[in-house]
Amino acid sequence: MHIIDPHRRLREAMRPHQFELEDFYASFKDLDPVPFMNVPLEGRAEPLLLDAGSLADRPVDDEMLARLNTFPAILAFTTDAAGEAWLAQVQARTDRVITHHRLPMGADGWQLARHQCLYFWRHHQERLRIRGQMVRFSQEMDELIKSTQQDMLRAKKIHEDVVPRRMEEIRGIGLYTKYAVGEGAGSEYFDVIRTPHHTHLVFLHTNSYLASSCLMGLLNKQKDTVVDPAVFMQEAAIEVRALNAHKKKPVRVQLLWIQQDNGSLTTRGWCFGPFELHLLGRSAPRLPALEGFQIDDMEAARFELRLERGDRMAVLSPGFVANWDAGQAAPRAGFLASHAHLAPPELLMELFFQLRQGNAGDFLAKDATALMMEVNRHAIKPV
Repeated sequence: MHIIDPHRRLREAMRPHQFELEDFYASFKDLDPVPFMNVPLEGRAEPLLLDAGSLADRPVDDEMLARLNTFPAILAFTTDAAGEAWLAQVQARTDRVITHHRLPMGADGWQLARHQCLYFWRHHQERLRIRGQMVRFSQEMDELIKSTQQDMLRAKKIHEDVVPRRMEEIRGIGLYTKYAVGEGAGSEYFDVIRTPHHTHLVFLHTNSYLASSCLMGLLNKQKDTVVDPAVFMQEAAIEVRALNAHKKKPVRVQLLWIQQDNGSLTTRGWCFGPFELHLLGRSAPRLPALEGFQIDDMEAARFELRLERGDRMAVLSPGFVANWDAGQAAPRAGFLASHAHLAPPELLMELFFQLRQGNAGDFLAKDATALMMEVNRHAIKPV
């Protein structure tokens, strides 16, 4: 606690009542009137014991009130009329003075002052204890977060090592995908859903692991029922809305759904986010330029194209695009055109080799996914 008592009137009055035996007595921090008017204006957690007469010659102006208001409470003591008049001005302009004791006073008055000092001292000690616990808790949380991040990166690395490439053959169409781990928050996900008449290619990019888990669960549920992109997107919108209701940082979802007819090779889809689609050897339709997933934008997100025999198509995720833009000056379309002679697996490897150029760490800045699709020249005859 702080005390302004330059004439030691308070301490002398406390002596007969054995205040020095109390634990709080040793915590008194003396403030003289002149240094008091120069102390920084900052909030204080401890109260002030004030001999009002020692400040009676100073005006009760905004500067004085500003310094008095830095204390949570003031226990004021007066010995003469000048001190009482000065204190009356203070009480008229601030509520920080919680008690006024007139000296000399009897044992009952000093017992009340003792209880008030004990209350504030114990309250301050409890605040210090809680603050210490909060500091330790914060340190433990920091360690836990660091450990969790390290475990997440290790899990990502294992995933990248175990499933670095994926190859599938679907009715004369070869699918080749590659995934690379990123350090940033969130994740990317790719899956192929087959039905008797269609092949669905689904790409997800989110800034939240929780959002990725929820949407992957919805996709897995679709595999057990009738696959309907519209139903999935309606349910995804509900999930995202529920997540955002409890998060300060909004969940951002970017989605590409490609639905291909197994017989005619007619392809339609919905694109929410900076995905890229390239046809090697001929121009491809430009994907809708939407920033992210919004259920109200389904019509604006729609696109269509028709694949021909011998076509090769590359699909690049938002994470791939962001990593490339951060480290490469060459345009992606030009790079793909100049390497179109490579087989799809080799072209994927070359793309990711370029992606890692200049990256000193074990991981990319963001998760990255790329897909190559090749239509066999002879296995499928479009109708």
